[in-house]
Amino acid sequence: MIEIVKNPWARKITHMKISDRERLNIIRMPHGVRGTYLLWRGGIDPKHFTSRETYARHRQLLADRWGIDITALPCPGDDKK
Repeated sequence: MIEIVKNPWARKITHMKISDRERLNIIRMPHGVRGTYLLWRGGIDPKHFTSRETYARHRQLLADRWGIDITALPCPGDDKK
């Protein structure tokens, strides 16, 4: 029997609306951190795609430099940052 678990990270990825300011922030991010951010922004938990050390380093950098907390789900209004 298959058990279906509701996972808040497992949502369908559709078109992401990105503001001009957020687009500039993405361009200014280092490549590796950019990938982690875009996974998170698209609703995918980056913890499952990076090593523990890389996740911690990217989480810290995004929090310190851009004020982004990737430990929580992105809010629909986050595109205004």
